[in-house]
Amino acid sequence: MDSLAIRNKWTSYALAALRIIVGWHFLYEGLVKLLDPAWTAKPFLEGSRWIFGDLFRMLASGDVMMNIIDLANSVGLTLIGIALILGVFTKLASWCGIALLALYYVAYPPFGNYSYGAPSEGSYLFVNKNVVELFALLLLALTRPGEFFGLDILRVKKSSDKPAEAQATAEIPVSANTKRRELLKSLTGIPVLALFSGVLAKNIPETGPDALSGATIKVDYKQLKDLKGKLPQGKLGNLSVSRMIMGCNLIGGWAHARDLRYANVLFRAYNTERKIIETFHLGEQAGINTVFMVTQYYAAFNKYLKVYGGKMQSVCQAMLPDADFYSDINKAIDAGATALYIQGGEGDRYVRDGKADKLGEALEMIKKQ
Repeated sequence: MDSLAIRNKWTSYALAALRIIVGWHFLYEGLVKLLDPAWTAKPFLEGSRWIFGDLFRMLASGDVMMNIIDLANSVGLTLIGIALILGVFTKLASWCGIALLALYYVAYPPFGNYSYGAPSEGSYLFVNKNVVELFALLLLALTRPGEFFGLDILRVKKSSDKPAEAQATAEIPVSANTKRRELLKSLTGIPVLALFSGVLAKNIPETGPDALSGATIKVDYKQLKDLKGKLPQGKLGNLSVSRMIMGCNLIGGWAHARDLRYANVLFRAYNTERKIIETFHLGEQAGINTVFMVTQYYAAFNKYLKVYGGKMQSVCQAMLPDADFYSDINKAIDAGATALYIQGGEGDRYVRDGKADKLGEALEMIKKQ
């Protein structure tokens, strides 16, 4: 056997294995959704924020459309997985899988902070598992892996069984053993499906839907229908402020736990930037329209406003450092603070030191801005 034949043989093995592995993943993704009556793609669609975000949210706005989307998604994943494992209609299944993965990617692309709200295993720079699997399917779509260890070979042989071709191939003797081996190879996907069924039956009660899957993601957003969406409001100057206001301690990780020194560490570990932004989003959905801030925390707050198109107001507590008296006020203004006030501890310090007139200067500076 020459080197080219050996290379083609192992290439065929590799493509068949790739086809079955990707099919396994798709089949799992589809079945766990079909078996979970509570699963829906609605939170996934509503959380999308990139260029097609408005379209995805529009699709999620009606119950009938959502039922169609949920069924198409779960059944589509299942059928694609079965087709790839069995190696039947492989090209069609591959192109359908590419289309699904492309939709998942544009809904939560791994760049520009548009993936917030979707669980992930880490940070990505443009390339995530959806892209990797998409290009794997593209390779399958451009080759013929279903004709090696797949049922496509039977379909192709049947469609090409014409008198002229039969006469041309009749001169090449094919033994019964060879035909039997080819038939057995084409049925490889059947025991794989049997293995999959056994593993799924054993593990599905424990695992449930996979929240970190590459093909699709289960997002657990609270929805406006689950929340009031509106709170009583009062007036603070010209501002209409919700009677409940969010503080900024979760951003800095200040648990106010007195002598429980480990509490701040745990608090910061839980309140990652992603969790902070999700909390802002949840608060605004519940009707909270204002948050207290300090200048160094505006990076996370402004990222929330950008990613989610948030409308939340911010009231910033400004410090008055002796070395650069107006610096914190200017930082707050540059960060987009809706309103400012002098932080209580700073006010006490200046009064205690007999510098109450400096507080008046700071307030005049704020009013001018």
